[in-house]
Amino acid sequence: MKTIKDVARKAGVGIATVSRFLNKKGYVSNKSANKIESAMSELNYYPNAAAQSIKSKKSYTIALVIPTISNAFFPELANSIETNLSDLGYKMILCNTNESIEKEERYVDVILQNRIDGVITATGYLSNRLIESDLPIVLLDRIDDNPNDFIVTVTSNHYQGGVQATNCLIENGCKKLLHLHGSLSNEPATLRKKAFEDVCLEKDMEFTSLCVDSGYDVNEIVKKYDGVFIWTDIDSIRFISTCLERNIKIPDDIQIVGFDNIQLSKQVYPKVTTIAQPIDELCNKVSEILLKMIDTKETIKENVILDTELVVRDTTKG
Repeated sequence: MKTIKDVARKAGVGIATVSRFLNKKGYVSNKSANKIESAMSELNYYPNAAAQSIKSKKSYTIALVIPTISNAFFPELANSIETNLSDLGYKMILCNTNESIEKEERYVDVILQNRIDGVITATGYLSNRLIESDLPIVLLDRIDDNPNDFIVTVTSNHYQGGVQATNCLIENGCKKLLHLHGSLSNEPATLRKKAFEDVCLEKDMEFTSLCVDSGYDVNEIVKKYDGVFIWTDIDSIRFISTCLERNIKIPDDIQIVGFDNIQLSKQVYPKVTTIAQPIDELCNKVSEILLKMIDTKETIKENVILDTELVVRDTTKG
């Protein structure tokens, strides 16, 4: 079995230099780091993660808790966070709750029984057991359940996005507007709905809000409305698919604005006009804050709200 001495000999550096490189402590020049990486690769040397964990009292493992993988926004979020953490030497375990508090509590068991360094949760629910554990926690996207103002939150400006979506429809000539919203048990859905209704009231528009799961009839919607703001891209794509099956022309018969700017929104036909959440910026920020909390063991009080952006494509007239 190859050892750190073999790596040092192969790389032509001291054992202490290899140790600093592996433990990410102290200065190692780029030249030496490249030599060490090459030597490790040639020797098929893998540092003992358990031993490193014991020395540093860290497992270099983060838990990400998400509400669903059926909405592509959350897998894209998870992918970006995992990439960030991996680049910084951390592993990520993914906990998909399927919108179930019971399942989430089972994941809390897993988190507390293992040496997890910190938690990012995007479900809108925060277990009391996690709060009492003193683990570093950051709430992401759905930040509904934040009973302690010391819990850090990172989210998009969902209200701003709702305003942008509604104004887009109005500015493109829509007179009768519909909003298909998500469950009002989560804050993003509530804020987007409020923004839609506030703009419509301010501009004296004819409008209605319906839950996306209410069993709506697309033909009836097209008869009554000429513009619809749908709370996620996934639900927008489903709506568009039904329209195409029924020979409803988009954007001539009805204009549509989605929300999230998932990759699929620009790959379908017609491409979806949407509100972009800054996924990479969200993930960079949440990773940066959480790792700072882990490294410094300090309580950070920060509430980050990032701007959304209108992305105009083919489901609106302009």
